[in-house]
Amino acid sequence: LPRQTLGKYQTFPKYSLLLEIALYEKDPTEVLRLYQLQKTSAEKTTLGYRLSEDLLDRIALALQSAHPDIAVSIWNGMALHHIAMTKPSEYDYAVLFLKKSKRLLLSLKRDNEWRGFYTTLLEQEKRKRRFIQSAHDELGTP
Repeated sequence: LPRQTLGKYQTFPKYSLLLEIALYEKDPTEVLRLYQLQKTSAEKTTLGYRLSEDLLDRIALALQSAHPDIAVSIWNGMALHHIAMTKPSEYDYAVLFLKKSKRLLLSLKRDNEWRGFYTTLLEQEKRKRRFIQSAHDELGTP
């Protein structure tokens, strides 16, 4: 990796790099441990440090078999993040992550949990007509 100069706001340890290594080694236990450490570390800082979406998606994929609840919460969190942007172009990304969450929950025979989350989400976001339309087109009605 290229050597970087130490900036004023650089934090250590570099959880994103450590997570990349754990993902490369296909070690879900280490991925989970580092993800939780990063999450608590990010909550303590005022910088609002957040992992990239690509990395979060790969973390969720790595955890989906061993820790499905965490994978679902990551995907749902990313979907909610895109919905909160209130831009129609972001709704497609939100639906993409909701599809992953739905697929995992249905594969685990947790249909009621998915339906409850999806129904609540649609009710909370009922004023965002374009999101509702995208969700209905891709995910169906609850």
